[in-house]
Amino acid sequence: MPDAILTINGLNFGTVAKPIQRPYLYEGEHTITLTKPGYEDLTEKVFIKANQKTFDFKMKPDASSLNLKGDSLYNKKKYNEALDLYIKAANFGNVDAQYSLAFMYYEGKGTNKDSIQAFNWFKKAAENNRASAQKMIGYFYLNGKIIPKDKEQAVKWYRKAASNYKTWKRINETYTLLKNEYEKEPEKYYKIAVEDMERASLIAIQNNDFAQAVEYSSSGLKLNSSNPIFISNCAAALLFSKEFKDAKKLYKSYQEQHGKKMLEDLERYEKECNIPAECKPQIAEIKAMLMK
Repeated sequence: MPDAILTINGLNFGTVAKPIQRPYLYEGEHTITLTKPGYEDLTEKVFIKANQKTFDFKMKPDASSLNLKGDSLYNKKKYNEALDLYIKAANFGNVDAQYSLAFMYYEGKGTNKDSIQAFNWFKKAAENNRASAQKMIGYFYLNGKIIPKDKEQAVKWYRKAASNYKTWKRINETYTLLKNEYEKEPEKYYKIAVEDMERASLIAIQNNDFAQAVEYSSSGLKLNSSNPIFISNCAAALLFSKEFKDAKKLYKSYQEQHGKKMLEDLERYEKECNIPAECKPQIAEIKAMLMK
């Protein structure tokens, strides 16, 4: 282990090789620290015996640094070198490297195309909660060209991806895929379809994508026409999309059953969302109606 810097009890003993020749130390417990570029810092408390001449430690490679170096080489189109670093980082559990390695096998960069290796590394990254890898696994199961087609597995992984994505663009893309599958077999997926369309319509409103909120909540209403979340979200999204006639009709139709919830939701969305100024008079009118 050349070039590792050894610190004992806060005192720097310079670079050391492996195994470490014991410096003069009294018998007892000591705090040992080793640092080396490309490796994780290691700090341990050890008990040094009076007759002990050497001691040894196993340092773990810094998988994050290896992955970043791989990214740099990849961006310079040095694919063979990038592949080597991704393999090392991926095997040490770095999820970003696992995903990058999967794509290199999938696209044949720095190596021959290998769909099975691509799937296996996407799966490892997916199991480590990388949303984009989860979406790819869903695609593989739905596509059925690399592995046997399995729609239930596809839905399972798409749902995981939708839950783990952070940006509305990716969340929306994934819920659109799910919506399309749910609409093909509404009875089979009824329970999770309702759950997902509720969440999708809510997130769409929170991200000011009112047209998409109408689409998700309308899809939900086909599953359950009396669901108060779908009714309220659809009405609000129509209102914010300047579809005033349709919004008012929906609010009026369900005022008696769900007026209180629709009013609460409308007031909350009014505070949270970026609503067009021309909607404000219509919002005031709807709120007055719901308060009656």
